[in-house]
Amino acid sequence: MDHYRLHLEVLLIGFFVVLLITFSGSTGVRTIISFVFTLICILKVFVPMLLKGYHPIYLALIIGVVISTVTLILVGGFTKKAYSAIFGSISSSLITCVLAIFFGINIHGSILQWSESLIYSGYQNLNLTLIYQAGIYLSCSGAILDLAIDISAAVEEVVDKKPDISRKEILLSGLNVGRSVVGSQTTTLLLAYMGSFIGVMMVYMAQGTPLMSILNTKFISSEIVQTFVGCIGLVIVSPLTSLICSIIYTKKHKL
Repeated sequence: MDHYRLHLEVLLIGFFVVLLITFSGSTGVRTIISFVFTLICILKVFVPMLLKGYHPIYLALIIGVVISTVTLILVGGFTKKAYSAIFGSISSSLITCVLAIFFGINIHGSILQWSESLIYSGYQNLNLTLIYQAGIYLSCSGAILDLAIDISAAVEEVVDKKPDISRKEILLSGLNVGRSVVGSQTTTLLLAYMGSFIGVMMVYMAQGTPLMSILNTKFISSEIVQTFVGCIGLVIVSPLTSLICSIIYTKKHKL
């Protein structure tokens, strides 16, 4: 019926696992556990519960918080670094969730791939718009989590080298790290999302559709919302995580 691809998929995954463990050691093993845990949460919990009719936003928030917490503890351990990243990423993710609901309200969830097939399969009761908004939140939470642990790890290194550092200095150090990383992270997020709609853009441009009309279409608008909500989340997580680090790492007598 089709080409057999599973052996290549297994080979690719195996290469990733070996490379990760070779480079990162025990941290790589914990990363793999986190990776598997995230897949289980999405494939065995989130998607089945969506099909059963659970509220997409509430479900996404719970799954997102659990994945962020478990991932950061596995990678960072039960340390101040992990706690700071957890609080920073969850706070920023909640803000992105609100933005996704507000700016995605005029975009119907039918833009999701295979949505029509899903409805015709007997799931007419599903709220596709809420599922689309929940997907924006989940897709952003990974990048936010990544930046939060980057800033927290950088602050930990600074505190290790200078234990008597003040709260203001920690905050400024975190902000400086965030400014350096946010630019590249937002570009990375943009490029990651652009890969999913290059074909659609080519079709519109091949037909000579004006750019303003292209940007106003339902599909492209949904990608714009997803991209910039994620970018806003990345910008927000930097000061939030820096502020949380300055509180957690600072000794009481040194403000």
